[in-house]
Amino acid sequence: MSKITAKGEDLIITIEEVDGKITVLFNGEEDDGLRENLDEIVASSPPMGGTFYPEPGTMLGYYHILKNRYFFHWLTKLDVEGDIGEIPSEDDVIY
Repeated sequence: MSKITAKGEDLIITIEEVDGKITVLFNGEEDDGLRENLDEIVASSPPMGGTFYPEPGTMLGYYHILKNRYFFHWLTKLDVEGDIGEIPSEDDVIY
């Protein structure tokens, strides 16, 4: 299980992955329209590390936009529990 909790001034987004299924809650409730919006933002986001594009609908993709784009102007806290993935890399090379 992995979990991301993003807290803002008037919105809390909780994203959990259990057994490969990702659930996204907005203030404790599912909202297909807002989830679709998040997935569109991930798909159009700039790359992580300059070259890596996380897949829409993945924990790493959600983390990327919550940390750097979607919440940027009002994010007050971002917590991560468990493994959400990582940018592929080798010694001295990030993809």
